[in-house]
Amino acid sequence: MKVTDGKVIRFHLQVLHGISVKRLEKRKERLVLSGAKVFGVPLENLPRQYLPEFGLVPCFLVDSCSSLLERVGSVGLFRKPGSLPRIKALRARLNGGEGCLSTAPPYDVAALVKQFCRELPEPLFPRELHAALLQAQTLPSMQDRMSALQLLSCLLPARSCSSLHFLFHFLSKVSQRCSENLMTSSNLATVFTPCLLPPPNKAEMSQVRLELRVLVLRTFIENPHLFGMEPSCQPSVSVCVLIPACSRSDSQSGDGQHGILSEFPFSGRMLEEGKETQFESVSEVDSSGSGEDQSPHFPPPERDVRRQTSTEEELRH
Repeated sequence: MKVTDGKVIRFHLQVLHGISVKRLEKRKERLVLSGAKVFGVPLENLPRQYLPEFGLVPCFLVDSCSSLLERVGSVGLFRKPGSLPRIKALRARLNGGEGCLSTAPPYDVAALVKQFCRELPEPLFPRELHAALLQAQTLPSMQDRMSALQLLSCLLPARSCSSLHFLFHFLSKVSQRCSENLMTSSNLATVFTPCLLPPPNKAEMSQVRLELRVLVLRTFIENPHLFGMEPSCQPSVSVCVLIPACSRSDSQSGDGQHGILSEFPFSGRMLEEGKETQFESVSEVDSSGSGEDQSPHFPPPERDVRRQTSTEEELRH
C-alpha cells in the first residue's frame, strides 16, 4: 500500500504519538513573472533548479550555499552579521539578475540566506504545523521525537519540503566543521529559528517555547536524511512501505522521487565555471553514533493459532 496521503500520516501521528495536526490550508499557486527579483517572492515564482536528491530548489539557495561551502570554515558563519552597506548592495545586484555571490564575503552571503528565508511571503514551515512540531519535541523518548518530527516533515508542501531538505543538508555540513567555524548544530538552529520557525505572538516567545523551536531545527540539522522521508513500517494488519514525501506530484514542479542523500549535487552556475563540489556521504545513524534505527517499530503479525493446531492434529492421524 502506498502511504503518501496526508490523512494516513495524520492518523499515524495521532495513534502513535497523540499529536493532532491541523489540516494545511490549500493555497492556490499563482505563477507571476517577478523578473529577476529574489527576495520577498513566493517559491513558485522564483527561478528554481531541479536537484535529483531534493527536487526543485530556488537557484539563489543553490548558488549561495555553493559559495559558502567553499568557505565553510569561516568562524561564526551565520552568526556574524556582515556589512550592512555591502549586503544592501548585493541585494540590489541580485534583484537585478546579476551573479555576484562567488566573490562576496561569506558573512554577507550568509546574512542574505537568512533574509531570503525570513522574507518569503509564506514561511517554509507552515504556521499550521508549528504547534505539532513543538508538541513532538516534548515526547518522552528520542525515538518518539524523531519519528514524530519525521512524519510531520512529510506533511509539508513539496515546494517547501525540497527547499528545507536542501537547506538542512547544507547546515549539517556546516555543523560538521564546527571545530573550525565554531557553529554547532545548536548554534545554527538558534540563529535560524527566527527565519524558519518565528514565534507568532508574545505568548510563544517564552524561554521554554523558544527552546523547543531551537530543538526542532537542531534535530533536522543533525538528521537531514530523515527530513521528508516517510519511515518504513510493518503494521500487524497489513504491510506498508512508506516512500519519500517529496515524490508526491507537484503540479507546478513535476518533482520525481528522491532517495536517501549520498552527495550534494551542484550544477548551474558553479558547473559552468568548471568547479565541482560534493558533500560527503551521509550515514543513516543517529547523532549519538549508536546506529539505532529511529523509525517507528510495529509488532509482527500474530500467527493463526487455530490453523497451527489443526495442522498438528492432522499430522498425528
